[in-house]
Amino acid sequence: MTHTTNKRLLVIAPFCSLPGEAYFNRFLYLAQRAAARCEVTLVTSAFRHFDKRQRDRRVQCEGLRLILIDEPGYAGNVSLARLRSHAVFVRHLKQWLQDELPRRPFDLVYSALPLLQTNILLGRLKERHGFRLAIDVQDLWPEAISALLPWASRLPRPLMPFAAKADRAYGAADHLVAVSRTYLARARQANRQATGQVVYIGSDKARIDAVAARALPAGSMHFVYAGTLGHSYDLQTLVDAFAGLAGPRLPCQLHILGDGPLRARLARRAPPNVHFHGFVPYDEMIAIAKGADCLVNPIKQAAQQSVTNKLSDYLMLGKPIISSQTNAEVRQLLAQAPAVQYRAGHIASFHAAVDAVRALRHDGSVAPALLRQFDRRLSYAHIDALIDGTPAQEAA
Repeated sequence: MTHTTNKRLLVIAPFCSLPGEAYFNRFLYLAQRAAARCEVTLVTSAFRHFDKRQRDRRVQCEGLRLILIDEPGYAGNVSLARLRSHAVFVRHLKQWLQDELPRRPFDLVYSALPLLQTNILLGRLKERHGFRLAIDVQDLWPEAISALLPWASRLPRPLMPFAAKADRAYGAADHLVAVSRTYLARARQANRQATGQVVYIGSDKARIDAVAARALPAGSMHFVYAGTLGHSYDLQTLVDAFAGLAGPRLPCQLHILGDGPLRARLARRAPPNVHFHGFVPYDEMIAIAKGADCLVNPIKQAAQQSVTNKLSDYLMLGKPIISSQTNAEVRQLLAQAPAVQYRAGHIASFHAAVDAVRALRHDGSVAPALLRQFDRRLSYAHIDALIDGTPAQEAA
């Protein structure tokens, strides 16, 4: 392939999805965009986090070099086996970098966070090998553990598990990119020298616009939750709430699109008007969401998520949203969309939100300026500029 520059880019993303696999992935998207301009190497794990399987070694990414790092894998997202597996990944990545960097210098290393230790490792290597390091903050550590260990959110940050390691990881960056202002502000507490910018995960507006809405059964109000069935989400409240929304006055149906560790527990208690679709292809998810009346963003109060993948898609769809997220940045964004708030853990509050959605009078519109921030074909130009060496700083 002929490149428009002689620059070399290394993208390190342990949880990257590859061509033909489920889910959009920011790092594959950026690597493929950059491959038209420079020489790109994409490094990820040989183990797929989303379905806990080892990858086929024959997988390829057209236009760029793909490196799979050995990792034994794990069954549970919260487990000692996962910690051991990531430690093996870091050890093998270190060996690969020690072999690779002396013979193939890179201009920029663009690295996902998490993992913490990969970024600490890159911070140690960058001066010796002369590359700039951009860290893209996808999740907060150690704050992310508070959904599982709510008591941890009450600790002073220096006393939280992994706090010192997280600060070392953030501090390694020359450039900080984050999927929300909340995350960028946290990273900057540990690193005020790095340039910083916020680029939401976003959605592909043209692709969403091209998908036709699925016709859902008449006579009911249809709700959609799309995402992981995990501990950060207020899913038990959501499922229990629909037991009281099956009456003849206006029957309500909930469509759960996704899978995760809580599916079996939720399904055992779910009333008949809650439908578990499991993982579905992205276009099918969009079709069902387009045919629904309302989208649900149920997040526990202790959870630290800010602007998630699902929120990007929800905003681009322009449907009414019921949300329990208390994050100030998210609340500000939802103020520019047809959205109603409920209190996580409270069924009556959710029922009141449903009544409020029924009373909404809207034209399906989200503020145009907000849509531009979430259309990744436009917004990712900011990361392109960083890769090309001309980053624009955006204050948190």
